[in-house]
Amino acid sequence: MIRIVKPPSVPPKLSRKGGQRTKEDCDSYIKFGEDYRSGVKRFIFDPNIYGNSEVREHLLHAQYGKCCYCETKILAATYPNIEHYRPKSCTRQSIEHPRLYPGYYWLVYDWDNLLMCCPVCNTNKNDLFPLLDEGNRARSHEDPIECEKPVLVHPARDDPNTHFHFSGSTIGYRTERGKETIDCLDLNRVALEENRRERLQSLRILIRIVKLGDEMSNNTDFVELVELAKQKIQSAVSDQAEYSAFAKRFEEDCRTGAQLA
Repeated sequence: MIRIVKPPSVPPKLSRKGGQRTKEDCDSYIKFGEDYRSGVKRFIFDPNIYGNSEVREHLLHAQYGKCCYCETKILAATYPNIEHYRPKSCTRQSIEHPRLYPGYYWLVYDWDNLLMCCPVCNTNKNDLFPLLDEGNRARSHEDPIECEKPVLVHPARDDPNTHFHFSGSTIGYRTERGKETIDCLDLNRVALEENRRERLQSLRILIRIVKLGDEMSNNTDFVELVELAKQKIQSAVSDQAEYSAFAKRFEEDCRTGAQLA
């Protein structure tokens, strides 16, 4: 996971139509609050607003086409999902807890609550949204949401480096929030770790080539190979690259001698 910097300007359609729908939903909750809380009445949200092309383009650009959580490139493989950090329809403290209705209906069209993720992370997270203190959960737009202390790391508000570290291709945690996020999203799932491991093997070879460069400085062909390796390494550790968080950590460790390539 890398830190995501979203554009400060809200996509016009989201601001205009989303604001209107949010007001309508809030007014409806005031009238039928008990029905919504019991789950008898459900909000109907419009994906053509929170998932319109402007929103998707803004998010994909800010996230370099990667899942906000696992960093997998999602454009080539599948259709990216709009992720509501705070779930829209209902929410749960854990998979053992019952679902609470409604969800964060007043944040469905809120720019700060929207991200883009891959289908696997989206399915894993689903309606889970644990808090450090469940008693402070905002159940409606009238409750003070600033009292909430979310457990899951928010890629656009939190610094992932504070909560995660890497041991080879395996992601580990520095904080309890990091641990809960890894567990919730299954960030060490087999397919994901295999992808990171393959990237790690390629990066290890490139770093070894660069280290040998000084010893072969008179060999023109090898010098060109070293330059190519350097370019590949720079590409691998850039924020735009798939799985760049662990690649950057590995490259830093090799450079400082903390880990041998």
